[in-house]
Amino acid sequence: RTLLVNCGINALGLANSILLSHWLGPVGRGEIAAAMLWPMLLAYLFNLGIIASTSYFAASRPAKLQPIFSNAMALALIQSVVAMAIGYLALPYLLHSQTANVINSARLYLLVIPITLSAQYGTSILQGRMHMSAFNWLRTIIPFGYLAGTITLAVSGQLVLINIVLLHLGLSLVTWLGAMFILYKMGIRLPVQIDRETGKDMLR
Repeated sequence: RTLLVNCGINALGLANSILLSHWLGPVGRGEIAAAMLWPMLLAYLFNLGIIASTSYFAASRPAKLQPIFSNAMALALIQSVVAMAIGYLALPYLLHSQTANVINSARLYLLVIPITLSAQYGTSILQGRMHMSAFNWLRTIIPFGYLAGTITLAVSGQLVLINIVLLHLGLSLVTWLGAMFILYKMGIRLPVQIDRETGKDMLR
């Protein structure tokens, strides 16, 4: 199932990329790539391996899922604040060849960092506990929704950079809500208490 989901995600991404390139042309497609690249790159750089760490400890310490989750959410908050601050200041220099609209859209898209990190940490717990069906369904939300949203925006004549950024933020938020709901059904709540020893192990 995971293999099929991976293939499906790649196929959806390819189809969406082709459509965006066709409808927006090289300049418009390049602006989307420029606006969305750095925030996502910052999110992955600043996770510092906690995605894998969360999955590992969820698998090896099932009795401590709540503190693992609490620690992961606390780390996501700290990482996001630092990454967003750096990104906000650095984007005008990183995107100096782009228009002000692209830079402002990229700055708005920095909001994806806390959403992505906390959602990834949540889905890592599902992966660690081998809830693979839920894990895979959550992974399909963004690529499927992105393709459907792109087509809808194109048909309605609203396929512009800011709407694409807002679409992606909305889909990321839906993924986060889905992950939090599944974890809630498992008895794992939003952070209530930090476990320093577990946190040190996760960081190490």
